[in-house]
Amino acid sequence: MQNNLPTPDAEELEDLIPYTTERGIYRALYENRDKGLTMAQIRSEMGLQAGEQEQLGRRLRSLYEKFVIKGSRSGNDYRYKLIARSERTLNTASISKRIRAEVLRDQRCVQCGRTPSEDHVKLHVDHKIPQ
Repeated sequence: MQNNLPTPDAEELEDLIPYTTERGIYRALYENRDKGLTMAQIRSEMGLQAGEQEQLGRRLRSLYEKFVIKGSRSGNDYRYKLIARSERTLNTASISKRIRAEVLRDQRCVQCGRTPSEDHVKLHVDHKIPQ
């Protein structure tokens, strides 16, 4: 199942994961996919110090849409293991046009504060209404 994972240097990965931090997390998980990593180990693999990139957990969760990442607890450690590329896609068709317009009205993500013009992101209604 791991044969469908792009290498960290693959050009297609930039299209799949547009942000540097998320690509760094992917690289750490890819290079250690046989054993899995704790959040502290991911931080260390990326060369981050404590206090840097406080939202690393959120960045890791953003990869769930495109990749299967399994979490498992071993004692006090929680390890993340990159398994495969995800086959699932988000279905936003069931969200009404009124709610979609209301959520996208301010052109700013309510959770992360990013905007399409400043941060070059695409807004998704599912940030406001989880699928």
